[in-house]
Amino acid sequence: MAKKKPTDENVRHFKDFTNRSWLTETDGKKIKIGDSAAKIMAGDCETVEIREMLYGDPNTWRIVLTADGNVLLLKTSRELK
Repeated sequence: MAKKKPTDENVRHFKDFTNRSWLTETDGKKIKIGDSAAKIMAGDCETVEIREMLYGDPNTWRIVLTADGNVLLLKTSRELK
């Protein structure tokens, strides 16, 4: 029996930002994502509003659901503090 191929309406996609640095703003409602800490501090970054954040077990990954419906995969070792 052939495997059923999922249709586009059944498939959810996420953006892989595991190689990018990220910083949670002090209010905890937004994340800045950029190629490096220097670029984030210079404002050369993407800012997204957090709807929900899921924590990996073990604590090495974050899945972020954004206010505009995107799903992001972040690596905790790239988090700036």
